[in-house]
Amino acid sequence: MRDSSDNLYTMVGKFLSEGNAVVYAVGGSGGRGGIRIPRNQLVNRMYSKIRQSGLIGDVEDYIRTGALKIMDVREIYSSDLVGNTATMLGK
Repeated sequence: MRDSSDNLYTMVGKFLSEGNAVVYAVGGSGGRGGIRIPRNQLVNRMYSKIRQSGLIGDVEDYIRTGALKIMDVREIYSSDLVGNTATMLGK
């Protein structure tokens, strides 16, 4: 049975196979009741899901070379400042 993420992984795999770099930003909450998941656990979980899908060949090589970067969305976007634009990279 196909997972709803399969289309996303297929698209990411296509971009990577064409020589493009991809930043995959994943949400920082999940599970029951929207429990916050620690950053490293979230990134590891998404890596495992992508790898298990089998839709992106040689995930490790893409990550090693920097072509694929899996990040917690909290690392690249913050809307903490009301009326201000996104604060990039937690700064």
